[in-house]
Amino acid sequence: MKIYAGRYEVHTPKKIDLFEEIEKGNIKPKSNDELQQFQPPYKVTFSEEGLANAKALREYANEHGLPGQIDYDAQWDELNTLLHTRSMDMSQVFITEMEQIAEEIRAENHLSNTAPNIQERMAVMSKAYDTVLQRIEDEFNNPDRETTYILQSDGTRRVETKEDRIQELYKAYEKYADIQGSVMQGRLHYIQAISGQHRNISEDELRENTKTAFLDAVSAENRQKIRNHVSGSSLSFSVDSSWLSLMNTLRNSSIYVGGRI
Repeated sequence: MKIYAGRYEVHTPKKIDLFEEIEKGNIKPKSNDELQQFQPPYKVTFSEEGLANAKALREYANEHGLPGQIDYDAQWDELNTLLHTRSMDMSQVFITEMEQIAEEIRAENHLSNTAPNIQERMAVMSKAYDTVLQRIEDEFNNPDRETTYILQSDGTRRVETKEDRIQELYKAYEKYADIQGSVMQGRLHYIQAISGQHRNISEDELRENTKTAFLDAVSAENRQKIRNHVSGSSLSFSVDSSWLSLMNTLRNSSIYVGGRI
């Protein structure tokens, strides 16, 4: 199932009116001869009175309903609403979508996933974030879009807004940035433990500055800078350049460290 704008694409199941389809010729009823292959050869005759009673009952049921009668249209609408209701954290769906887009961006721009400059990786993710953001704008500006819902903590539903989806996207990217900070923190800890060389660097500060740098990358200013050309050198950061240099040093360390950043 395709991911688009932070959601798996779900379309309303089509309700089929058999009588209408038969009238259009899309469905051909089986002939009596064909039916008799599966049914005993009994003959049933309906009286005029019986047919009139059946018609009257149908008309009454259509207007008033019958005891125990199931409203299939209401059940169908409820099923469709459930399919279009977000009932869990969709952060991983957003992250997966951004990573898929990032792979496409790298392929289009002939960039390596192991590029030595971490700013380039941030630029690619900034472009991926911007692409998902534009998808959200396009979806909610589409007059034919199907209504989506959010399941609230009290069990009630409300219609999802564009602002809800954008907020979810940023929340997902915050988690992604936090993961990158943890990976970089792990690199520093591992390299110092293996090499026996300890620098006067706070692992917690490194983690927070890495996270901040990744969040800086998706600012409106930076997204505008790389909209037409993906370049890490175009990005502006609030963290000191010394932290970026350290991130690049750790990223390019000759000592293998598990975890990609």
